[in-house]
Parts: sequence; C-alpha cells; structure tokens
Amino acid sequence: MRASEYLGQIKILTLRIAQKQGELERIRNEASGIRAMAYDSDRVQSSPTDRMPDLVIRCIEIEKEIQEDIERNIEIRHQIINQIQGLPDIRHVQVLYSKYVELKDNSDIASEMSYAEDYVRKLIGIALGEFERRYRRSFRRVVTFTAPERSKNWSGRKRK
Repeated sequence: MRASEYLGQIKILTLRIAQKQGELERIRNEASGIRAMAYDSDRVQSSPTDRMPDLVIRCIEIEKEIQEDIERNIEIRHQIINQIQGLPDIRHVQVLYSKYVELKDNSDIASEMSYAEDYVRKLIGIALGEFERRYRRSFRRVVTFTAPERSKNWSGRKRK
C-alpha cells in the first residue's frame, strides 16, 4: 500500500458514511410514505403490502453500519493525524493535513500557503515520500472492498 492510498482512507470512509446516510434517509422517506411520483409510466394498481417492518429493520442495520464506519473513521483519522504531525518539516505537515484530513484540493492548499499550485503538487509528492519512509510499516488497510462479481469470460486484462 502506498502512502496516498493509506492516507486516502479518510476520504473513502467519509464518502461511504455520507452515502449510507443518504440511503438511510431514502428508506426513512419510503417508510413514512413520501415517494416521488413517476409520471412517465402508467400506474398499475397492486395489492398493498406492509413493508414497514422490513424497512425499519433495514434502517436499524444501516444505522449500525454508519456507526461502525464513524468509529473506524475516528480511529484512522486519529492515527493519521498523529503520524502527519510527527513529520519534521512543517510544510509537509501542512500539505498532507490539508490534502488528506481536511480533504482540500491543491488549488485551495496553494492559496492558503501562498504557493503556486505546481509547487504544492510537488511538495505533496515529496511529503508523501517522507511519510512513506517513516511510517510504511504501520500502514494497514482499514477500508475493505468486496470485489464485484465478474462474468465467466472476464480475463482480468484491459481491453484495447
């Protein structure tokens, strides 16, 4: 795992939490009867079913997942912040903290530090190299992904 991947886990967890919160809100709206009208198709009458228990159970499951992700995010943020602050060059601390903890883009960092954006990009690369040299042994993947199912004829090679 490279330093940028390790540090990028904060962004991935933050995005995952936001997506799950959006899904939770959608399910809550569905449970409360708030639905969008589809005007592009004919309406078909169907027998009503009581989906409320299923929706409540799903809400509880998602809330639990969100809480677990928040706890993981807090843990990894704390570890990463301590590691970033352990770097000897204050410019490296500032660019990595801004980029990976505050999730700012290079132009915002350049503006705050009064540097050219190209220099910030170069400084981030140098800082990542220093971070990796110091902390490579402590890198661990907190965010895990499940691989999507692939068709039988998928070879793993990129198509031309």
